[in-house]
Amino acid sequence: SIALVVAADFPSHNGGPGDPNSEESLHHLDADGTLNGYEMSLEIIGKIFQIHSSMRFSISGFGAISGGAVSHQFPLGDGICDGVLGLLTSYGKTVQQGGITMSGPKLLRRTIDAAIERAIQNSQWKLSYTVLVILCCDGKIGDYEEVMEKISQASYIPLSIIFVGVGDGEFEGWDVFKRENTGVLTSPSGNEYMRDVAHFVQLKKYFGKENDFVRKLVEKIPSQLVQYHLSNGIFPPTDESNSVDDSPEQPQKRPEFHSSSSTKSRASSSRASTNSATG
Repeated sequence: SIALVVAADFPSHNGGPGDPNSEESLHHLDADGTLNGYEMSLEIIGKIFQIHSSMRFSISGFGAISGGAVSHQFPLGDGICDGVLGLLTSYGKTVQQGGITMSGPKLLRRTIDAAIERAIQNSQWKLSYTVLVILCCDGKIGDYEEVMEKISQASYIPLSIIFVGVGDGEFEGWDVFKRENTGVLTSPSGNEYMRDVAHFVQLKKYFGKENDFVRKLVEKIPSQLVQYHLSNGIFPPTDESNSVDDSPEQPQKRPEFHSSSSTKSRASSSRASTNSATG
């Protein structure tokens, strides 16, 4: 089974005066229910991984003032949720009434540390694998070298990391996650990666091309998963009825999401009830 961990960034680079739901912010929740880039990514990611996961999803944020201080990891909603609707609801409630102020800097070490810890905990089940998806508005990382060291550490455990660029921010510094790595990878301190575990996808390049976006998101996961299992002598059951299908499947088509009975309509209803409860 695959465990999904999602983290969304809330630094001020998202735009607006600090309120994540301000109209200038990439996090703004449109009254008509139109999805912002974060919601679009959450919907697609959730649809992919709910097919392959028997575990509840984990969702958090980073880079915002929460509880009077800048937090580099805080739960969205309860922090644990079920399926696509759970991801959208947890995210929407936090944006709408989460009591956070977009700030910064964007530091990712704690987010990756938490995913590493969860992957290690999940490894008690031999065929389990964890995927961390980090949604970012731009490529500015305040702890870049620490992040690269953590990715090196992740290469030795059952974990893959997908960086998703949301919005029109610059991501030139992220070429390291886009290249095809054919040689030996090393961290800034010289530690060798056991395998390539991270890649980067920019959402805006795939507007109107959902199937291409899905393929790009998951294209490396099957080989990374198999490489980890083989290098650690972990094999699926020989009984075909108990084997694990690691091939990615296509999510449901988005038109259903926009219909009156869709997930987004239910998420919008959640927004409305949240507004009435806080009004």
